[in-house]
Amino acid sequence: MKTTPSFGRLGRLAGLLVAASVAVLSAPAGAQLSLTGSTPGASANASVNGGPLALGGLPSLTPVTGLLNGDLLTSVQKVLYGGRNDPFYDVNGVSTAGKKPGDILKSRTVLAPLYPEATVTQVMYVSTDHNGKLVPVTGTVLVPRLDLSGLVNLPLSVQGPLPTLPVVGELLGANLGVPVGGPKYKARPVVGITPGTRGMGDHCAPSQGFNAATISPLMVDYSVAEYHQLLLRGYVVAVTDYIGGGTQVPEPYLVGRPEGMAGLDVVRAALNLPNTGATKADSMIGLTGYSQGGQAAAWAAQLQPTYAPELNMKGVVAGGVVTDMNDLVDFFNQGGLINSGVLLAIMVGYDNAYPELNLKNYVKNDQAKKLFEAARTQCVYQELLAYPGLRSSDVTSPDFAQLPQFRARLKEQLLGTIAPRVPMYVYHGQLDNIVPYQFGERLRNSWCAQGATVEFRSGPYEHMAGIFLGAPGGVQFLADRFAGKAPISNCTAGGGGNRF
Repeated sequence: MKTTPSFGRLGRLAGLLVAASVAVLSAPAGAQLSLTGSTPGASANASVNGGPLALGGLPSLTPVTGLLNGDLLTSVQKVLYGGRNDPFYDVNGVSTAGKKPGDILKSRTVLAPLYPEATVTQVMYVSTDHNGKLVPVTGTVLVPRLDLSGLVNLPLSVQGPLPTLPVVGELLGANLGVPVGGPKYKARPVVGITPGTRGMGDHCAPSQGFNAATISPLMVDYSVAEYHQLLLRGYVVAVTDYIGGGTQVPEPYLVGRPEGMAGLDVVRAALNLPNTGATKADSMIGLTGYSQGGQAAAWAAQLQPTYAPELNMKGVVAGGVVTDMNDLVDFFNQGGLINSGVLLAIMVGYDNAYPELNLKNYVKNDQAKKLFEAARTQCVYQELLAYPGLRSSDVTSPDFAQLPQFRARLKEQLLGTIAPRVPMYVYHGQLDNIVPYQFGERLRNSWCAQGATVEFRSGPYEHMAGIFLGAPGGVQFLADRFAGKAPISNCTAGGGGNRF
């Protein structure tokens, strides 16, 4: 069945968006609309067990955020696709029987106005969950439209910003020298992307942000500039949605092994696509990820020799890495942190992966239940900003974070116990306020002690800034590996210093 929107449907979509705009413009000054699309008239502030949960103390993201939430975006998709959600993401009836990881179950080319230099194809491919079961996962493969190989670091003068989303740090400024092209390769290199947290809402999946028909105003893709850098060097870029992203399947958020396997398998899927210039026999492979994606990339590096040994892996970039899940939960449970909503997502994600944890049995009250329900549908900026100061004991009783069975599952995700066999580039902000800097140092030290080749870089920046400040060094690291240059290892020197 065709899923291309008709002009008639696009007309109805325009009417829906106009109606939403009118509602925004006509909302009373200071109007408060729920970040989670809760019952009309309900307060934007919440209380848990009689205590205030300061949802209203932040600068208001409403009314726009309240209107452009998952409910409206679902309505938009239904206009486009004849009364249904986008059928591409429907896994009902999709079978993985007789398939192997990386096999493509379906694909489509989409209009992606943010990437004029690439052909953008969404894929549903086979990957492996934490139980070893084959499952469908979605992702996106971007293929450069121009063959820039043989043009080594030709400077591109960018007059004004590239057409990316208007977010501070995303825009490439005027006259910034962007390296273009690279050596003449036998086949195009492929770089797998393990994205940072986008949120558990299906509309937040990275692949939805590439498609003009499904892009969400709440799913700001903060890696746009990195994707452009990779494409301009002539690399095929393959981005995973992870298990559950977009497909209405519960997402095992921050469960490292399946994230790493999804990253390796989206590379396999890219190699299975025709007409990309990449081949299984000759393409060199790299991986890069930050934050949640750093955890996933690190797990992919550890698993690759046994899970995907056929990939010609040349190097892996892991930034802002979530090394120890137990310590991360303890860090957020200190209280007083503006981004503590991540705790809700972690508890939900692990309950999704391990239903025997029975999170529902520990939910404190109806208000806490609503917060957990919201976490299942929110994008990352809602998740980070909506629940400042929250602790797991505010929403669960007994405290879910202190349960031995939960702690045991967190411990299973500990990174650094297996030395990668490929050169690693690890970077971490010294002022990181979401994933503490010590996580990066600990991972470097663990891998170095086992003889791994690790280039470690750091600088005086916090977590969100690290997305923009650390990524260019990672791109250059991969370019150097593809060019055959000897890797740097600063295990004994202690690392430090940004590599821009």
